[in-house]
Amino acid sequence: MTEKTNPVAIPVHQYSEMLEYWRMVDTLWDGTRAMRAAGKTYLPPMTDEPDAAYKARLEQSVLTNYYRDTIEKLVSKPLKQPVVFKDDVPADIEKYSDNIDGQGTDVDTFAKQVAEAALHHGVSYILVDYPRSDPGATKAEEQAQAIRPYAVHYQATQIIGWKTEVRNGQRVLTQVRISEESYEDVGEFEQTRVHRIRVLEPGFYRVYELKEVEKGKEDWVMVDSYDVTVDGALMSFIPLIPVYSNQTGFMTADPSMLDLAYLNMAHWQSDSDQRNILHVARVPILFAAGLGDDDNTISKLNIGATTYIKGQIGSDLKYVEHSGKGIEAGRVDLQDLEQRMSQMGLNMLVKGRSGTATATARVLDQSEADSPLSMFARELERVLALMLDYFGVFLGMGEDQGGTVELFKDFSLTMRDAEDIKELGNMRARGDISQVTYWGELQRRGLLSDDFDPETEIDLLDLESPDRIGLTEAELEQGNMPGDETGETDGHVHILQENGWTNLVNGHRHKWEPTGSETGAGGDNGHKHALGVTARDPGAVQPPATPAEPTGNVGATSTGSTGNDSQAGP
Repeated sequence: MTEKTNPVAIPVHQYSEMLEYWRMVDTLWDGTRAMRAAGKTYLPPMTDEPDAAYKARLEQSVLTNYYRDTIEKLVSKPLKQPVVFKDDVPADIEKYSDNIDGQGTDVDTFAKQVAEAALHHGVSYILVDYPRSDPGATKAEEQAQAIRPYAVHYQATQIIGWKTEVRNGQRVLTQVRISEESYEDVGEFEQTRVHRIRVLEPGFYRVYELKEVEKGKEDWVMVDSYDVTVDGALMSFIPLIPVYSNQTGFMTADPSMLDLAYLNMAHWQSDSDQRNILHVARVPILFAAGLGDDDNTISKLNIGATTYIKGQIGSDLKYVEHSGKGIEAGRVDLQDLEQRMSQMGLNMLVKGRSGTATATARVLDQSEADSPLSMFARELERVLALMLDYFGVFLGMGEDQGGTVELFKDFSLTMRDAEDIKELGNMRARGDISQVTYWGELQRRGLLSDDFDPETEIDLLDLESPDRIGLTEAELEQGNMPGDETGETDGHVHILQENGWTNLVNGHRHKWEPTGSETGAGGDNGHKHALGVTARDPGAVQPPATPAEPTGNVGATSTGSTGNDSQAGP
């Protein structure tokens, strides 16, 4: 299509500056499929990595969406309890609380949608609108036709342009352009996508649609325009309300959890590397020395249980396997990123947080300073009350007559709480407390919901564990999982942790693997513990240990050999 001559859809420069951030966080929000579709934008290829290898690595990469999960959990705090319409809200407005948008959405669900979008993009918008009625219709006639005010939620990405001016010392909107898309029926079975730009000015609205104006050329065409009146007079303002969580200017904002988004991107990339190295480590390389013809080449080598391999004296054939050190380093990096992301979510709940707070200040910190999330909850209260005021204007009640609302705000933590939680995290990382105990302490402090189930969570974590990828169903059923107990040896047992180690007992711990039959010797303790089905059911038959691989050279009189040049583990 040729260039459009109508500039109505050209965004302001502030919008274009914010769009780069929004694209990144939107891709994160949409999860694994969107991240894979973004390809090299957020998962750069390795040096000299072939396209086929990159594509395979990309398709096996999975996003753990800490970014979206954190925002959803934060929003659930102030909206844990229903939005309260206080006594000053008129009954003629309160009756719309069960259908605030005219499409069946109650005010609690609507507030959740607005809050999530505001934390996600840094700003979100509510427009209060009123259906057009017959010219000269009275309020009673409009009510009889079920004509009523309603709220519309717009994402930050939809507000592409605006104009302002200062009136009585206050900056106000004089024009707003909103981008909309919808699907409309064409004929009996087909649909077409319609692109619109809605232009709002005080007392006057216009609607443009993208249409084919001549063959091969599209442009924006005005399809509707109308006055917006209240009690016969043109409305003097635009009833659009910004909802800020991280305001940078008038109608501008940065995503409030931008640093978390960057860390989640790093986690996506590190997790991709981790899954790739696990694949490499699980596929041993067959190395042959001295098995070639006279020119030391092998044209074809068949490997199998019934295959006989003949080589010269001094030749060798063995499997070379990864040492596992890179795997452990990757695991530690992922755990570090996860802890940092968890801390960022926690910071939103901490009252008066400051990196330079003195011990005295931390002791005195009780409730004087709000947490960032409490401040956002107050902003949401203000916005919802202003929305009700605009409802009142359209209902002929005048300005500032909508009343007030209240949200639940008793969720903030003091610096003492935050330090306790941080220390619990450190204890968990050291293996001083079990995962279940750690979750219990977080639940007691209100960071996990009342219906949180540790057993279900262990199962879910186990399914996500990289060590489980590629295992057969039989191996999964027999394998070892976090929370399992080892068999008793030397008068004690251990509990398996998710990091590949047991907990500390008598000052020592053991290494374990998901499909192993016994733990490592545990340093200088000189003993092992049974794993697998034996650990869960003492009456079950313990799976046999993997037999030691024969070693030696392949020669004219030998039977051949395979071996490892290195061994996984610390």
